[in-house]
Amino acid sequence: MTNTNSSTANLTDLTIDELKTALRSFPNTHLQSIGAYAAMKAEELRVGDTMVWNWGGTSEVVKIERASKCFLRIHEKSDGKVYQRRVKLGRLVACERALASYRTIKAELQSRNS
Repeated sequence: MTNTNSSTANLTDLTIDELKTALRSFPNTHLQSIGAYAAMKAEELRVGDTMVWNWGGTSEVVKIERASKCFLRIHEKSDGKVYQRRVKLGRLVACERALASYRTIKAELQSRNS
């Protein structure tokens, strides 16, 4: 199975069972006041992505640097200010792009089932 976060362009090539598996195994994290939210590993984030935090707060990724072998330094913009956050490469981060990918897979599956 292909990485569902990186590209959803080839969904028509997947079988219904593969789409179901992709939905079940799609990474998510729990956000306070929101619940389960689609996520991706920090190493998959790109400049311009919008990260989602507890209570619905958001921040936009403006720069990503390698802090060390296992960590990234993410520069994020929130409320007009730029902050830095040091995160492990494999940390799951709630992200609007991940949610869009999840919804695209779900819509493809629903269109085939109808």
